[in-house]
Amino acid sequence: MKVMNLRKSTNYMLLSLLVLLSTACTSSTEYTLGYWHQRSDFDGKSRAGAAFFTIEDMGYIFGGGNGKNQRFKSMYSYDINKDFFTELFSETSTATMPSPRELATGFAVGGKGYITCGYDGVNPLNDTWEYTPSSNSWRRVDDFPGDIRYGALSFTIDNYAYVGCGYNDDGSLKDFYRYDPNQADGSHWTKIEGYGGSKRAMGMAFVINKVAYIVGGKNNNSDCKDMWKFDGTTWTRLRYITNDDDLVEGTDKSFNDDYTSIVRYGGIAFALNGKGYIGLGAAASGSYRSNYWIYDPTTDLWSNNDGDVTDFAGSTRINSVYFTNKAGNLGFVTTGGSGSSSFFDDTYQFSPDEYKEK
Repeated sequence: MKVMNLRKSTNYMLLSLLVLLSTACTSSTEYTLGYWHQRSDFDGKSRAGAAFFTIEDMGYIFGGGNGKNQRFKSMYSYDINKDFFTELFSETSTATMPSPRELATGFAVGGKGYITCGYDGVNPLNDTWEYTPSSNSWRRVDDFPGDIRYGALSFTIDNYAYVGCGYNDDGSLKDFYRYDPNQADGSHWTKIEGYGGSKRAMGMAFVINKVAYIVGGKNNNSDCKDMWKFDGTTWTRLRYITNDDDLVEGTDKSFNDDYTSIVRYGGIAFALNGKGYIGLGAAASGSYRSNYWIYDPTTDLWSNNDGDVTDFAGSTRINSVYFTNKAGNLGFVTTGGSGSSSFFDDTYQFSPDEYKEK
Protein backbone atom coordinates (compact mmCIF):
# COMPACT_ATOMS: atom_id res chain seq x y z
CA MET A 1 0.00 0.00 0.00
CA LYS A 2 2.84 2.33 0.89
CA VAL A 3 4.55 1.49 -2.40
CA MET A 4 1.38 2.29 -4.32
CA ASN A 5 1.11 5.66 -2.55
CA LEU A 6 4.75 6.48 -3.28
CA ARG A 7 4.30 5.69 -6.95
CA LYS A 8 1.15 7.81 -7.13
CA SER A 9 2.93 10.64 -5.36
CA THR A 10 5.91 10.43 -7.74
CA ASN A 11 3.66 10.34 -10.81
CA TYR A 12 1.71 13.31 -9.54
CA MET A 13 4.91 15.31 -9.00
CA LEU A 14 6.18 14.50 -12.48
CA LEU A 15 2.82 15.44 -14.03
CA SER A 16 2.77 18.73 -12.11
CA LEU A 17 6.31 19.53 -13.25
CA LEU A 18 5.39 18.86 -16.89
CA VAL A 19 2.34 21.13 -16.59
CA LEU A 20 4.46 23.91 -15.11
CA LEU A 21 7.09 23.59 -17.82
CA SER A 22 4.45 23.57 -20.53
CA THR A 23 2.78 26.67 -19.09
CA ALA A 24 6.11 28.47 -18.84
CA CYS A 25 6.93 27.71 -22.46
CA THR A 26 3.57 28.75 -23.84
CA SER A 27 3.33 31.94 -21.76
CA SER A 28 6.92 33.15 -22.17
CA THR A 29 6.98 36.83 -23.08
CA GLU A 30 9.10 38.25 -25.90
CA TYR A 31 10.30 41.84 -26.07
CA THR A 32 11.75 44.31 -28.51
CA LEU A 33 14.41 46.86 -27.64
CA GLY A 34 13.43 50.52 -27.18
CA TYR A 35 10.16 52.09 -26.06
CA TRP A 36 8.23 54.97 -27.65
CA HIS A 37 6.16 56.79 -25.01
CA GLN A 38 3.51 59.17 -26.33
CA ARG A 39 3.79 62.68 -24.89
CA SER A 40 1.98 66.00 -25.20
CA ASP A 41 0.80 66.82 -28.73
CA PHE A 42 2.49 69.76 -30.43
CA ASP A 43 0.34 72.85 -29.78
CA GLY A 44 0.63 74.39 -33.24
CA LYS A 45 -0.69 73.32 -36.62
CA SER A 46 0.54 69.99 -37.98
CA ARG A 47 3.65 70.53 -40.08
CA ALA A 48 6.82 69.06 -41.53
CA GLY A 49 10.26 70.49 -42.21
CA ALA A 50 10.41 72.79 -39.18
CA ALA A 51 13.80 74.02 -37.97
CA PHE A 52 14.78 73.13 -34.41
CA PHE A 53 17.50 73.36 -31.77
CA THR A 54 17.91 72.49 -28.08
CA ILE A 55 19.23 74.67 -25.26
CA GLU A 56 19.61 72.93 -21.89
CA ASP A 57 16.38 70.89 -21.54
CA MET A 58 14.28 73.12 -23.75
CA GLY A 59 13.57 72.32 -27.38
CA TYR A 60 12.67 75.05 -29.87
CA ILE A 61 10.64 74.65 -33.07
CA PHE A 62 10.43 77.26 -35.83
CA GLY A 63 8.50 77.34 -39.09
CA GLY A 64 7.76 74.35 -41.29
CA GLY A 65 5.07 73.74 -43.90
CA ASN A 66 1.90 71.73 -44.41
CA GLY A 67 1.83 70.96 -48.13
CA LYS A 68 -1.00 73.45 -48.79
CA ASN A 69 1.38 76.09 -50.12
CA GLN A 70 1.54 77.36 -46.54
CA ARG A 71 4.80 78.05 -44.72
CA PHE A 72 4.90 79.01 -41.06
CA LYS A 73 6.88 81.50 -38.99
CA SER A 74 5.41 80.60 -35.61
CA MET A 75 7.79 79.39 -32.93
CA TYR A 76 7.26 77.12 -29.94
CA SER A 77 9.32 75.86 -27.05
CA TYR A 78 9.02 72.38 -25.57
CA ASP A 79 9.85 71.79 -21.91
CA ILE A 80 11.43 68.34 -22.02
CA ASN A 81 11.14 67.73 -18.26
CA LYS A 82 7.60 69.03 -17.79
CA ASP A 83 6.24 67.87 -21.17
CA PHE A 84 4.42 70.92 -22.48
CA PHE A 85 4.68 73.37 -25.39
CA THR A 86 4.57 77.17 -25.24
CA GLU A 87 3.90 79.45 -28.20
CA LEU A 88 6.66 82.08 -28.34
CA PHE A 89 5.73 83.78 -31.63
CA SER A 90 2.47 83.50 -33.53
CA GLU A 91 1.89 83.56 -37.27
CA THR A 92 0.75 87.19 -36.97
CA SER A 93 3.64 88.36 -34.80
CA THR A 94 5.07 91.75 -35.77
CA ALA A 95 8.39 91.13 -34.00
CA THR A 96 11.65 91.23 -35.94
CA MET A 97 12.15 87.61 -36.80
CA PRO A 98 12.78 85.19 -39.70
CA SER A 99 10.24 85.03 -42.51
CA PRO A 100 8.06 81.92 -43.02
CA ARG A 101 10.01 78.91 -44.33
CA GLU A 102 10.41 75.17 -44.31
CA LEU A 103 13.43 72.86 -44.48
CA ALA A 104 15.67 75.42 -42.79
CA THR A 105 18.32 74.03 -40.44
CA GLY A 106 18.82 74.96 -36.80
CA PHE A 107 21.63 74.69 -34.26
CA ALA A 108 22.50 75.95 -30.77
CA VAL A 109 25.89 77.28 -29.70
CA GLY A 110 26.95 79.55 -26.86
CA GLY A 111 23.54 79.42 -25.18
CA LYS A 112 21.75 80.86 -28.21
CA GLY A 113 19.80 79.28 -31.04
CA TYR A 114 20.20 79.85 -34.78
CA ILE A 115 18.36 79.05 -37.96
CA THR A 116 19.63 79.50 -41.48
CA CYS A 117 18.62 78.80 -45.07
CA GLY A 118 15.29 77.16 -45.95
CA TYR A 119 12.60 77.55 -48.60
CA ASP A 120 9.83 80.17 -48.63
CA GLY A 121 7.65 78.56 -51.28
CA VAL A 122 9.29 80.43 -54.16
CA ASN A 123 13.03 80.61 -53.51
CA PRO A 124 15.73 78.96 -51.41
CA LEU A 125 17.12 81.25 -48.70
CA ASN A 126 20.46 82.03 -47.07
CA ASP A 127 19.64 84.48 -44.25
CA THR A 128 20.74 83.53 -40.73
CA TRP A 129 19.04 84.50 -37.46
CA GLU A 130 20.12 84.37 -33.81
CA TYR A 131 17.63 83.67 -31.02
CA THR A 132 18.24 84.75 -27.39
CA PRO A 133 16.06 82.80 -24.93
CA SER A 134 16.42 85.26 -22.03
CA SER A 135 14.85 88.09 -24.05
CA ASN A 136 12.78 85.90 -26.39
CA SER A 137 14.12 87.89 -29.32
CA TRP A 138 15.66 87.42 -32.76
CA ARG A 139 18.36 89.37 -34.56
CA ARG A 140 19.69 88.87 -38.03
CA VAL A 141 23.38 87.96 -38.29
CA ASP A 142 25.67 87.21 -41.24
CA ASP A 143 24.03 85.48 -44.19
CA PHE A 144 25.10 81.91 -44.90
CA PRO A 145 27.97 82.39 -47.40
CA GLY A 146 27.39 79.37 -49.64
CA ASP A 147 24.74 78.90 -52.29
CA ILE A 148 21.17 79.46 -51.15
CA ARG A 149 19.69 76.10 -50.11
CA TYR A 150 17.23 74.06 -48.09
CA GLY A 151 17.39 70.57 -46.61
CA ALA A 152 20.89 71.25 -45.23
CA LEU A 153 22.28 69.49 -42.16
CA SER A 154 24.01 71.05 -39.15
CA PHE A 155 25.83 70.06 -35.97
CA THR A 156 27.80 71.67 -33.12
CA ILE A 157 31.28 70.82 -31.81
CA ASP A 158 32.53 72.83 -28.82
CA ASN A 159 31.93 76.53 -29.52
CA TYR A 160 31.39 76.18 -33.27
CA ALA A 161 28.48 75.14 -35.44
CA TYR A 162 28.78 73.58 -38.89
CA VAL A 163 26.28 73.74 -41.75
CA GLY A 164 26.52 72.00 -45.11
CA CYS A 165 25.01 69.94 -47.89
CA GLY A 166 21.34 70.47 -48.83
CA TYR A 167 19.97 71.37 -52.26
CA ASN A 168 18.54 74.12 -54.42
CA ASP A 169 17.21 74.54 -57.95
CA ASP A 170 20.58 73.43 -59.36
CA GLY A 171 20.68 70.16 -57.44
CA SER A 172 22.28 68.79 -54.28
CA LEU A 173 25.30 70.38 -52.58
CA LYS A 174 28.24 69.23 -50.45
CA ASP A 175 30.08 72.32 -49.15
CA PHE A 176 30.43 73.01 -45.42
CA TYR A 177 30.86 76.19 -43.39
CA ARG A 178 31.72 76.86 -39.76
CA TYR A 179 29.82 79.44 -37.71
CA ASP A 180 31.72 81.19 -34.89
CA PRO A 181 29.37 83.29 -32.71
CA ASN A 182 32.33 84.98 -31.00
CA GLN A 183 33.58 86.70 -34.15
CA ALA A 184 32.46 90.20 -35.05
CA ASP A 185 29.53 90.68 -37.38
CA GLY A 186 30.72 90.18 -40.92
CA SER A 187 33.18 87.45 -39.90
CA HIS A 188 31.01 84.69 -38.44
CA TRP A 189 31.34 82.15 -41.29
CA THR A 190 34.42 80.26 -42.55
CA LYS A 191 34.46 77.65 -45.30
CA ILE A 192 35.60 74.16 -44.23
CA GLU A 193 37.49 72.02 -46.73
CA GLY A 194 38.23 68.32 -46.83
CA TYR A 195 34.83 66.65 -47.12
CA GLY A 196 35.09 64.14 -49.97
CA GLY A 197 31.71 62.47 -49.68
CA SER A 198 28.47 62.53 -51.60
CA LYS A 199 26.34 65.55 -52.18
CA ARG A 200 23.23 65.00 -50.08
CA ALA A 201 19.90 66.58 -49.27
CA MET A 202 17.99 65.95 -46.03
CA GLY A 203 20.90 64.05 -44.51
CA MET A 204 21.36 63.48 -40.78
CA ALA A 205 24.09 64.16 -38.24
CA PHE A 206 24.78 63.30 -34.61
CA VAL A 207 27.73 64.15 -32.33
CA ILE A 208 29.43 61.75 -29.91
CA ASN A 209 32.39 62.87 -27.79
CA LYS A 210 32.98 65.98 -29.93
CA VAL A 211 32.99 63.99 -33.18
CA ALA A 212 30.23 64.53 -35.73
CA TYR A 213 28.89 61.66 -37.84
CA ILE A 214 27.24 62.37 -41.21
CA VAL A 215 24.83 59.74 -42.55
CA GLY A 216 21.88 59.37 -44.89
CA GLY A 217 20.33 61.76 -47.36
CA LYS A 218 19.68 61.42 -51.06
CA ASN A 219 21.23 62.63 -54.31
CA ASN A 220 20.25 62.06 -57.94
CA ASN A 221 17.13 60.27 -56.63
CA SER A 222 19.34 57.66 -54.98
CA ASP A 223 20.17 56.92 -51.36
CA CYS A 224 23.53 58.20 -50.10
CA LYS A 225 25.43 55.14 -48.91
CA ASP A 226 28.66 56.68 -47.65
CA MET A 227 29.23 57.80 -44.06
CA TRP A 228 31.74 60.28 -42.67
CA LYS A 229 33.01 61.63 -39.37
CA PHE A 230 34.48 65.04 -38.58
CA ASP A 231 36.41 66.02 -35.44
CA GLY A 232 36.51 69.74 -36.09
CA THR A 233 39.69 69.42 -38.14
CA THR A 234 39.71 66.26 -40.25
CA TRP A 235 37.10 64.43 -42.30
CA THR A 236 37.35 60.61 -42.28
CA ARG A 237 35.44 58.17 -44.46
CA LEU A 238 33.74 55.35 -42.52
CA ARG A 239 32.22 52.06 -43.66
CA TYR A 240 29.37 52.14 -46.14
CA ILE A 241 25.86 51.69 -44.75
CA THR A 242 24.64 49.28 -47.41
CA ASN A 243 24.97 45.56 -48.10
CA ASP A 244 26.17 46.28 -51.64
CA ASP A 245 29.48 44.39 -51.69
CA ASP A 246 30.64 46.28 -54.77
CA LEU A 247 30.96 49.39 -52.61
CA VAL A 248 32.68 47.77 -49.65
CA GLU A 249 36.44 48.15 -49.58
CA GLY A 250 38.74 45.43 -48.26
CA THR A 251 38.30 41.68 -48.05
CA ASP A 252 36.01 41.39 -45.03
CA LYS A 253 32.52 42.19 -46.30
CA SER A 254 30.59 40.24 -43.71
CA PHE A 255 29.92 43.29 -41.54
CA ASN A 256 27.30 44.62 -43.93
CA ASP A 257 25.38 41.45 -44.70
CA ASP A 258 22.39 42.64 -42.67
CA TYR A 259 22.52 46.31 -43.70
CA THR A 260 19.17 46.16 -45.42
CA SER A 261 17.45 49.36 -44.32
CA ILE A 262 19.91 51.88 -42.85
CA VAL A 263 19.85 54.17 -45.89
CA ARG A 264 17.22 56.89 -45.64
CA TYR A 265 16.64 60.62 -45.94
CA GLY A 266 14.64 63.06 -43.83
CA GLY A 267 15.01 60.84 -40.78
CA ILE A 268 15.79 61.49 -37.12
CA ALA A 269 19.23 61.24 -35.49
CA PHE A 270 20.07 60.96 -31.78
CA ALA A 271 23.28 60.60 -29.79
CA LEU A 272 22.26 58.64 -26.67
CA ASN A 273 24.48 57.02 -24.08
CA GLY A 274 27.53 57.14 -26.36
CA LYS A 275 25.78 55.52 -29.34
CA GLY A 276 24.22 56.95 -32.48
CA TYR A 277 20.61 56.29 -33.46
CA ILE A 278 18.81 56.97 -36.73
CA GLY A 279 15.15 56.27 -37.44
CA LEU A 280 12.06 57.18 -39.45
CA GLY A 281 12.60 58.93 -42.80
CA ALA A 282 12.22 57.27 -46.17
CA ALA A 283 14.31 55.51 -48.79
CA ALA A 284 14.82 57.24 -52.13
CA SER A 285 12.58 54.54 -53.61
CA GLY A 286 9.71 56.08 -51.63
CA SER A 287 9.29 53.44 -48.90
CA TYR A 288 8.93 54.92 -45.44
CA ARG A 289 10.99 53.60 -42.50
CA SER A 290 9.51 52.72 -39.12
CA ASN A 291 12.59 51.05 -37.62
CA TYR A 292 15.76 52.44 -36.10
CA TRP A 293 19.44 51.47 -36.22
CA ILE A 294 22.16 51.80 -33.58
CA TYR A 295 25.72 52.93 -34.38
CA ASP A 296 28.75 52.01 -32.24
CA PRO A 297 31.55 54.54 -32.84
CA THR A 298 34.15 52.23 -31.28
CA THR A 299 33.64 49.57 -33.95
CA ASP A 300 32.17 51.62 -36.81
CA LEU A 301 29.33 49.08 -37.03
CA TRP A 302 25.54 49.38 -37.15
CA SER A 303 22.98 47.02 -35.62
CA ASN A 304 19.27 46.80 -35.07
CA ASN A 305 19.45 43.78 -32.79
CA ASP A 306 18.80 41.46 -35.74
CA GLY A 307 15.61 43.37 -36.48
CA ASP A 308 14.39 42.93 -32.92
CA VAL A 309 13.94 46.65 -32.17
CA THR A 310 10.69 48.44 -31.43
CA ASP A 311 9.20 50.16 -34.45
CA PHE A 312 8.11 53.77 -34.08
CA ALA A 313 4.77 53.93 -32.29
CA GLY A 314 3.19 56.58 -34.51
CA SER A 315 2.70 56.95 -38.26
CA THR A 316 5.81 56.76 -40.41
CA ARG A 317 7.02 60.18 -41.51
CA ILE A 318 9.86 62.35 -42.79
CA ASN A 319 11.23 65.76 -41.81
CA SER A 320 10.25 65.57 -38.14
CA VAL A 321 11.59 67.69 -35.31
CA TYR A 322 13.82 65.79 -32.89
CA PHE A 323 15.62 66.62 -29.63
CA THR A 324 17.65 64.90 -26.95
CA ASN A 325 17.61 65.81 -23.27
CA LYS A 326 20.63 67.35 -21.56
CA ALA A 327 21.51 64.03 -19.91
CA GLY A 328 21.77 62.45 -23.35
CA ASN A 329 19.71 59.36 -22.56
CA LEU A 330 16.30 60.20 -24.07
CA GLY A 331 15.16 61.26 -27.52
CA PHE A 332 12.04 63.19 -28.52
CA VAL A 333 10.19 63.34 -31.86
CA THR A 334 7.34 65.58 -32.94
CA THR A 335 5.62 66.76 -36.15
CA GLY A 336 6.63 65.49 -39.61
CA GLY A 337 4.80 64.52 -42.77
CA SER A 338 3.94 61.62 -45.05
CA GLY A 339 3.27 62.21 -48.72
CA SER A 340 1.80 65.53 -49.79
CA SER A 341 -1.30 65.58 -47.61
CA SER A 342 -0.57 63.91 -44.25
CA PHE A 343 1.03 66.01 -41.53
CA PHE A 344 1.40 65.28 -37.83
CA ASP A 345 1.38 66.97 -34.43
CA ASP A 346 1.95 64.00 -32.09
CA THR A 347 5.02 63.74 -29.85
CA TYR A 348 6.96 60.69 -28.65
CA GLN A 349 9.73 60.09 -26.16
CA PHE A 350 12.24 57.40 -27.16
CA SER A 351 13.76 55.43 -24.27
CA PRO A 352 16.55 53.32 -25.80
CA ASP A 353 17.16 51.02 -22.83
CA GLU A 354 13.57 50.04 -22.15
CA TYR A 355 11.88 46.97 -23.64
CA LYS A 356 8.42 46.63 -25.11
CA GLU A 357 6.41 43.45 -24.97
CA LYS A 358 5.65 42.07 -28.44
